[in-house]
Order: sequence, then structure tokens, then C-alpha cells
Amino acid sequence: MSVVPPEVEEQIVSAFKLFDCSGRGYVRFSEVLVALKALKLDMDASELEYVLGEIQRANHNNSGNDGDKIRLPTFMDIATLRYQQRDPIADAEESFELFDHDADGFISLDDLRQISLGLGESVSDGELKQMIAQADKDCDGLVSKQEFIRLIAKAKMY
Repeated sequence: MSVVPPEVEEQIVSAFKLFDCSGRGYVRFSEVLVALKALKLDMDASELEYVLGEIQRANHNNSGNDGDKIRLPTFMDIATLRYQQRDPIADAEESFELFDHDADGFISLDDLRQISLGLGESVSDGELKQMIAQADKDCDGLVSKQEFIRLIAKAKMY
């Protein structure tokens, strides 16, 4: 498996520990499904069974798992695989929806103002306008979904 960014690995480990609160060293099958959902790496039970079978075969049945007890290394493998399968465009579109507060298909100054207030941040209109200007390629004072996706893709390239 290839490595996930450190912050993602930290989130995966935290999710495992949340369900392994007694420190038993494993989580149950049903808990894995909930933890993956919390990480926005949803998987249904049949997919999880298939992936677990593949991991078992790859490790020559030496994964350290016992029945429906799934240990951290296996949980990491599952979450990492799912992380690698996610669609970055769909992720960006989902993020856009969070910023498009009034659901009109654009991120406006008012949308950003509402978000900053909701977060308890004091951001001036000038700063918010600068944020919009970074993505607003057609200079209409709004950020379209395409402009937002382009900005996100550019930021992830570096």
C-alpha cells in the first residue's frame, strides 16, 4: 500500500482508537464500517468482506485478525485503500456545496461572510474579496463550481 498524507494517517489511527477505547487492540467488523463512514471513506459490508479477504490472501492469512476482530494494521490497509479510491473531483464538488451557503451555484462574498461568522472568525470584507479574486477567473465577483475545482486542483499540485 502506498502512504497516505500524515494528517490522513493520523485521522485513521484516531478513528481506530475511538472504537478501541478499552485498548483491546482490535475493532469489530461493524465498528470498522462506522469508523470508515466517519472518515468519509464509506464502504458497505460486502465490500469490506471482499477487501478483508484480499488482505488475508496478500498476507498469507497472517494478518493478525481473528474472526471479526480487526487490528490496526489491517484497518490502516482498508482505510488507505479506500482513501486512494476516492474521487478528488467529487470531493471538491462536495466541498463547494459547503461554501455555497445559499445553494445558488456560486460562492459569493455573502457566502464567505456567513461561513466566517459561523466559524466565529472576524474576517474583513476586503480579505474575503481577496479570497474570491484568487479563484474568480471571469471577474464576475463570484466563484463558480468550475473555478473552485480548478483552485482546489491547483492547490493540491504543490
